[in-house]
Formats: sequence, structure tokens, C-alpha cells
Amino acid sequence: MTSLMESLDKDASNQRKRAAALQGLPWYMKENPSTLMKRSNSPGEDFIKGMVIGILLVVEDVKEPLPVSYNDVAIVIEEKIVMRHLGDVPNAFVNLMGLLYMLNLDYPKEMKYTFEVIQRLFMGIGSEMCTSRVHSLKNKLLS
Repeated sequence: MTSLMESLDKDASNQRKRAAALQGLPWYMKENPSTLMKRSNSPGEDFIKGMVIGILLVVEDVKEPLPVSYNDVAIVIEEKIVMRHLGDVPNAFVNLMGLLYMLNLDYPKEMKYTFEVIQRLFMGIGSEMCTSRVHSLKNKLLS
């Protein structure tokens, strides 16, 4: 989380703030973000092996927590790249949520709270029925 916040010191545009919030959200919800987002310097099959649902970030410097630009941003469903060239992390999340709803797919269990926050707090769908962990975050955001 600290490295994400330090990356915003270089450029704090709204789009980078959104990307930092979405990439830091799994950490805040005490979930492992590596099951949802993977970084690579080339879009190969090795990196998406085992990904049920996720986002592949192709960047030149894999260690940079919040790169200025991406070579590619892709959505992976069941170890297959289904959408490419999405531009940035917020756009990839929006498209991923749309695909999940359109294809009637369940959220990955290991990322339950992250997807619940996106659905209930960010998108406002069913916001009155939150789990206690998500409701706690909602109260913190509104105070």
C-alpha cells in the first residue's frame, strides 16, 4: 500500500488515484490481490495459468506499483484472455464487472469482499445489504 501511495507523488491525476484505489482495495479488505491482478512484461500463457477471473497488466517495469502507462491491460476468464487493450486499471475493472454480470459468473471466493465493495459501494448495486466488513468500510468512507 505504501508503494502505491508513493507512486501518486509522481503524478496524482484522477485516473491514477482510481487505479491506486482499485489496486489497494484487496489489501485493505485483507485479501490477496495476486489472484485478481497479475503483472507481466509480456502477455504469455504462463502468467494467466490458474487465473479463473482476473486482470493481466503488461508493463515494462514489473516492480513499479503504479506505472505511468501500460503496454496492455487484459481481462482473463478461465485462463483465456477475453478482452485486450483496455488502457488502464479502472477501465479494466469496469469491463470485468460488466462481463461478470453479462455472463452471470460468480465472484471468486478469495476476492469476495473486494468485489462486494466494487458492486455495493462503488457501483451502488444492493448497497443496503453489505457484509459487516464492507459495511465498516462504507461507514469509514462516509464519515
